Amino acid sequence: MKELHIFDYEKFMSQFVVGFKEDLGLTLRPSYGNATVPEYPYVTYDFIDTHIDIGSSVELQDQFDIVLMFIGHSNLLSESLEAGNKMMWLKDREIQYQLSDKGIDVIQIYDQSVLNNPMAIDTERRVKFEARFRVINVPEDETNPAIEEVVTNDNIRIKKG
Repeated sequence: MKELHIFDYEKFMSQFVVGFKEDLGLTLRPSYGNATVPEYPYVTYDFIDTHIDIGSSVELQDQFDIVLMFIGHSNLLSESLEAGNKMMWLKDREIQYQLSDKGIDVIQIYDQSVLNNPMAIDTERRVKFEARFRVINVPEDETNPAIEEVVTNDNIRIKKG
């Protein structure tokens, strides 16, 4: 029987929180909970699907897909549209390579749509899109340790550091 390994969703999301702030200048926070609402514009996320089984064939690894919804918020239509365009940064090949190096593959980015929120006096302007990611959950106790020393065919020892 295959052993279950707990996937670290917080670590997964931290890859995006840092990228949104450093690369886009936008705050990314969960759409749920009691966190303080940042100044406009900002982005929220929510999990649409947390574990779509894709039939992993690799022993000791669990591969599955996650679908996230990102929503850009502002009180100005132009700012929400700009936030939506910035969020398409996930389509950039360099960003995808960086995420892939961290075990996150961008599978599909769905089209943006307007999702305005009428309020009592004004309307909060929102632009949303969903993205599908493939992750590999490798148990930490099964990861290979770093190579500290290599011995060549000529019996030359090469040590790290």
